[in-house]
Amino acid sequence: VEELRTEAMQLSEQVFGRVSNESMIALFNLGTYYKNVRQWSKAKSMLMEAKSISDSLKGERIYRTRILNNLISLTSPGAKSTDTITLHQEILKLVEQSFGKKNSQYALALGNLAMAYVNQGMNREAEQAFSEAIGLYYQLKDLGYDFQKCRSGIAILKFNQGKYQEVIDTLE
Repeated sequence: VEELRTEAMQLSEQVFGRVSNESMIALFNLGTYYKNVRQWSKAKSMLMEAKSISDSLKGERIYRTRILNNLISLTSPGAKSTDTITLHQEILKLVEQSFGKKNSQYALALGNLAMAYVNQGMNREAEQAFSEAIGLYYQLKDLGYDFQKCRSGIAILKFNQGKYQEVIDTLE
């Protein structure tokens, strides 16, 4: 499989040039393959290269979002790094450009950013992002799984702050 994906990447580069949607997608596919077989450094290298091409193309938002999500998944949840926050912020911006702010995809991206803030100890930012996401879910009447994830995220935040009664209140 690796050989076929590598060959597809090389062919895309030869036929369409290095900076093309096709090469970006081939790099994304190879990076995703490496991620799935737990070859983290190769995955990150391929995905960063795909991101670089995506930056140059200024289009193809769906693949750009997938690239960013895969890069996020390569970072450890407790890592003290602003890279994860930056990637989440970039995804939020792409989702806003694609769907607008009054959309459940925007609320989902906002909730994911909030959880990244929690992981970085940025409690004020996390609480603000969670509140905005939950408010949007209520407004959209979308109280499913992603809404519950935001409520759980706030509970985790409150627990980390030692506000145990607020944890109970949040989950009731």
